[in-house]
Amino acid sequence: MLWYDKDKKDGSDRTGASTKGQGEMKMNTGERIKQARLAAGLTQTELAEKIGVKFSAVHKYASGRVVNLKRETLTAFAKALNVTESWLL
Repeated sequence: MLWYDKDKKDGSDRTGASTKGQGEMKMNTGERIKQARLAAGLTQTELAEKIGVKFSAVHKYASGRVVNLKRETLTAFAKALNVTESWLL
């Protein structure tokens, strides 16, 4: 969730910038990992086992706490989730 209220009655955020017509924001890598994991019917634990990392690592990636994934980690996620690396980015 963003730190400002996008639903203000005047159509502006806390900074005063207009939010009208912005539509849905682009998903980040963590959100895409979560979406693909759910679509694949995997738990975080199952995904962690598939890519050879701990549950806590998957949780950190999916929650956005880690934003700079290593290339090999990105490749492992893409392969396990049957998506492309570019889609995850």
